[in-house]
Amino acid sequence: MSIVEGWPLEGLLASVRRRRPEELLSGGTRTTLWWVTLLFFCVGDVVTTHVGLSMHGVVEAGPLVAPVLREYGLAAMVVLKAVTVGVFYGVAQAIPEPHAVGVPLGLAIVGVLVTAWNLVVICLGAL
Repeated sequence: MSIVEGWPLEGLLASVRRRRPEELLSGGTRTTLWWVTLLFFCVGDVVTTHVGLSMHGVVEAGPLVAPVLREYGLAAMVVLKAVTVGVFYGVAQAIPEPHAVGVPLGLAIVGVLVTAWNLVVICLGAL
């Protein structure tokens, strides 16, 4: 496969191919991933968990969070989230680039999936 001369995006594709992976993962990308982590892993999960637990027949299934919620309530979940993100932020600072982007990427993916799952449980519980 090759680029045909004169193709409109020829210059753009050539410049992307010359870049190293760490150049493509700019500081803006990492910052965005940390914001997605905060939005979904922290806020989204806590809010949807709170809403879900207020519904009849919905329980926390997480083996770590369920006993903490039973014993200390939702505030403890907020503390757990804060500590988790803080520890992983420290880990990300210790990992060399470009690999450090995997930390917020992993947390963001988990956050989106958990929040989406909670929303599915909420919707099914509302039926």
